Amino acid sequence: LKFNFENGKGYDYEMTTNMDQSIMGQDIQMDMTVYYSMDVTKDNGTSKTIASTIDRFKMKMGAMGFNLDIDTDKPMPGMGLTEDGKDPVKMMNTLFGAIKGQRFTMKVNAEGKVEDVTGFEEMAIKIVDSLGLEEGEKEKMREQFSKQFNGEQIKSQFERAWYIFPNKEVKVGDSWDKNTEVPGEMGGS
Repeated sequence: LKFNFENGKGYDYEMTTNMDQSIMGQDIQMDMTVYYSMDVTKDNGTSKTIASTIDRFKMKMGAMGFNLDIDTDKPMPGMGLTEDGKDPVKMMNTLFGAIKGQRFTMKVNAEGKVEDVTGFEEMAIKIVDSLGLEEGEKEKMREQFSKQFNGEQIKSQFERAWYIFPNKEVKVGDSWDKNTEVPGEMGGS
């Protein structure tokens, strides 16, 4: 057993995250599923380059009596304009719809440890630009997006799935340790 993606082949991944937490006495539940298509574009013997596309994004969240159900394949109906003339649901549909189809690249070593992730800065710019915001709002939105979706988050997410076996044959009775961290506000590091 080992990380063994083959050069020139494609792989589809569905990653689901379920979180139940309490923040300042408020219970928050969030389920998020992201569907990825990945193509191994290069293998130099020590690392693989994997071009990844986000095919679909789903999120359900409940907090303080407010429920949100987002699916890029099934946009939510608008809720009408607020005082400032905007429809927040339409804005969320646009935001998450812009995530669909975005691409990034990972370099992964033979053990499945993600060494590098590129493309998230460009992704943030494209997604925020799609919202049609004023320049000041764009910068705030890019900053917020980058806190939630960034290369370190993706590294951590994929390492938990791929970086589990040692880079050697595993026999009955063998044991090993692997440590990963969850970066950012959710992980506390």
